[in-house]
Amino acid sequence: MKRIHDSLRRTLERHRLVFWYDPSREWAEAAAAYDDPAVQVLTVDRNEFGSKVRIVRDPNPDARFLLYIPSHRPADADNWLLDLLLQGHEFKADRASLLLQDLGLTQEMRFLVDAHAPYFASAKRVQSLKSQIEQDDDAREIRFKMMNVLAGTSA
Repeated sequence: MKRIHDSLRRTLERHRLVFWYDPSREWAEAAAAYDDPAVQVLTVDRNEFGSKVRIVRDPNPDARFLLYIPSHRPADADNWLLDLLLQGHEFKADRASLLLQDLGLTQEMRFLVDAHAPYFASAKRVQSLKSQIEQDDDAREIRFKMMNVLAGTSA
């Protein structure tokens, strides 16, 4: 749970609104236990409109919200919170998503984690790679840096 909370903390440092869809409800306890005085945790369960009003009418424009939603993400046409979601960030708590967040990469790079799962199984390699990754790296550069870590060289 500490790893999830650390990942949430880093995400909430960068985004004002964080949406966490959890259809299996396996992370309900972790969401409820998240404790940060600067973040309001809202459980959105058939109260989308009320949650939206609460966020929009908050007098503090810098207020941060974690919206835990124990269901699948609805289709855009049916999503009452779509405008807020597009302003914020969708948090995912599976192994690959946590690795991407830890490395500071976007979900677009998920294919790298999926394609190279054995590489990312080593915490030591992940930490070495993390120190080399830069914000504007593309998939090709990240693969080169992965090879550098394996070879024990620098980029």
